[in-house]
Amino acid sequence: MDSIVHREIAWALIRAITEIQTLVREILSYTPRKEDEVRLHELVEIHRSIEDLAEASYEDLVTLAESGTTLQRIFQLFVEEERKHSSMAREIAEKLKTA
Repeated sequence: MDSIVHREIAWALIRAITEIQTLVREILSYTPRKEDEVRLHELVEIHRSIEDLAEASYEDLVTLAESGTTLQRIFQLFVEEERKHSSMAREIAEKLKTA
């Protein structure tokens, strides 16, 4: 069962990473219209906050899951992924500030 779960998670992560990389390339090469800059930055900051909240929520789940179990490792993986998402959103927000 663990192998099936790991395989599905791995494929889901590969698909997500590919989609995220494409999205980040598009966003980083995008120059917003002046009237959209403030709103775009606000929305990116809102999503960064959502990622931070998701990270904290998964951290709580890590502590609730039985130590050393697959479930705990999955939640820890989610924590790490949310941390990456937040970091990417922060970088995008910085890029938008300097654009």
